Amino acid sequence: MLIGDAARSSGVSARMLRYYEALGLVRPTGRTSAGYRDYSAEDIRRIFQVESLRSMGLSLKQVGRALEDPDLTPAALVVDLIRCTEECLAQERELLDRLRAPPSCSHRPSMTPTRSRETVPLWRWGDAV
Repeated sequence: MLIGDAARSSGVSARMLRYYEALGLVRPTGRTSAGYRDYSAEDIRRIFQVESLRSMGLSLKQVGRALEDPDLTPAALVVDLIRCTEECLAQERELLDRLRAPPSCSHRPSMTPTRSRETVPLWRWGDAV
């Protein structure tokens, strides 16, 4: 199946399929005699896997790592995502509580944030591709 057909079958644009190929996430099974990408049913399945992992909040770099790990199970991935999300929510609740708290001193509070994005798990902010 050529790239246009693969794009229609998967709901992913041809441009995005080329990008996935450049990143090594999806590789067409072969090429036609004219040099066009030739996608198999297995390639389409892989595209759906990539899209599913992205919809769960993983960066493309993390998607690549997840697809390369033969021991990774969907259940383990979901457990890890739940844990990371709970950590993020706890940090956001802490920030919200600090923002809602009345000032504890008479001088003007500093506008410098007390936390950085480095404290947020990487799957959320850090290594987007």
